[in-house]
Amino acid sequence: MARISFPLFRLGFLKNLGGVIDEACKRGHHVNLLYDISDKSYHKGIPAPNIFNISKFKYGQPELVGFNGIANLSDTVSKISDVLVVHQGLPPDFLHQNNPKIEQFLSIKKSDIPIISLMSHFYDNCLFPLEVYEFFDKTCLLSPYSYDAHKQLLIQLSSLSDFPEKYDEKRIDQVFRNKVEVTGSALFDIFDQIYQERTLDDNNDLILFVQKFDSHPYMKVILNNHNRLTSFVYSLFRYNGRYTSEIIKVPRFKKFLKTLNKFAKSQNLSIIAKSRPKHGEQYQKLLSKISKTYISGEDDEFYPNFTTSTIFKKALFSIHIRTFSVLEAVIAGVPAIHFQIPIFDDNDIKNIYDWKKRYFTQLIRSSNPDSLFNFSGCVWNIKLKDSIEFFNNISLEDLRQSSDRRKEYCSYFCGISEEPAAQRQLNVIEQYL
Repeated sequence: MARISFPLFRLGFLKNLGGVIDEACKRGHHVNLLYDISDKSYHKGIPAPNIFNISKFKYGQPELVGFNGIANLSDTVSKISDVLVVHQGLPPDFLHQNNPKIEQFLSIKKSDIPIISLMSHFYDNCLFPLEVYEFFDKTCLLSPYSYDAHKQLLIQLSSLSDFPEKYDEKRIDQVFRNKVEVTGSALFDIFDQIYQERTLDDNNDLILFVQKFDSHPYMKVILNNHNRLTSFVYSLFRYNGRYTSEIIKVPRFKKFLKTLNKFAKSQNLSIIAKSRPKHGEQYQKLLSKISKTYISGEDDEFYPNFTTSTIFKKALFSIHIRTFSVLEAVIAGVPAIHFQIPIFDDNDIKNIYDWKKRYFTQLIRSSNPDSLFNFSGCVWNIKLKDSIEFFNNISLEDLRQSSDRRKEYCSYFCGISEEPAAQRQLNVIEQYL
């Protein structure tokens, strides 16, 4: 029986780690779940892990092991572990700033304890330098797309004369071949299970994913303000008049919601609005009024029941603005409508590292056909300025997911295969025992 340890730095990490932890318990391993007993903070409105909020698991209960501050992580791990499994493990800029985790992980590596990194269920890996893969013994990636996209971005950035992170293609290929494995994400196993269980009977829920209003200049100028005058003033003083034409053409988010509500009523649909604490509450009153259920995210469950997955069970379709939840919708078998906004402006480039964000955004958030956010039969991509016209003219018969296209999308973008991701990830971990 091997000893597998999982440090839980944030409660939300259970979304990605929970299924793997459960699979390890199922196979009879001794599983340690480590948490920092000194951490009383909140991250994006979610409290730090503690003995009261850590999940119960389906196939056994891991041993909860507290460590007192990050400086004591290495000593704790070395005493109880044969392998350490981390959720990503390091921040994307770890090469350029001191991070206390690095010292601890280096100490663990000196103890000959392998460290396996499980990257997230989206595409955060593409923001990392190549050295992140060299640092860990093995990294599990989400999908063939996250693998291909990161290689493309690394090559693209290396061509910039002033960019400090430079790699030749031979090194990139070698690192990816030896250090990276595509396994899928255990979180997406939950959504795939929803797809297997869903029926089309009595599906009358319309899921609205509430976006983060301050995550992008366009959002701040156009959607974060309740009237056009405020948007004009904000644009002039904060962004030198950027998006002034859009201020005239794009409907206020309040009008967007009222039109959505009118459409839902005309089709006998019930709105479920899903938000998160970090997204703010400026429209909470209106959202609560028009929705059958408003979910703020403050009481979200992460494992074994994941709040976002449960609301897809009776969904007819879902609505997204600048959110990767489109992947979750497609996996769950729910047609996704994505309202596209401008993805990046070269005025946002303030330093050489912003070029990474530019290339990442242009590639990952592209609205080109057969892309993540525009995939016929799965994801309908509509410009936000055309949203009112869309709701006034769309027929529900036009929103049907294609099973063949879903299979293609899920395989390439989401890493879905016949074998659950949790099993594939644990197979990788067991190679180091």
